[in-house]
Amino acid sequence: MLHVDIGDAGLLPMRAPPGRLLLAALCVTQTTTWGTLYYALPVTSGQIAADTGWSVLTITSMFSVGLIFSAASGIPAGRLLDRYGARSVIAVSAGSYPTALLILAGVCALGTIAASLSRPRS
Repeated sequence: MLHVDIGDAGLLPMRAPPGRLLLAALCVTQTTTWGTLYYALPVTSGQIAADTGWSVLTITSMFSVGLIFSAASGIPAGRLLDRYGARSVIAVSAGSYPTALLILAGVCALGTIAASLSRPRS
């Protein structure tokens, strides 16, 4: 609980505006999920190449293909934002990151990696 000092009268309790906790949770979720999907690839691409036999160039190229598909999904995502509002769309988007990571964990074909990286971004 926040307190506001009003001089001689002492401290008065002040509640945080509604929705601040939800906003903070969405910020942490988005930051964490962007980090796990985007910044983990350079760290893990060498091990992925060793495990699959693909070159690092091929792995990063599939990531780029996924980004192109992601960009193409921007217009439909914008329409969803207009129709259902940002809160619903962003919540679904954030919830789809674990699914994408699970798909990536079991990748056996190059097409699968591109498909798992091409989910709409918010």
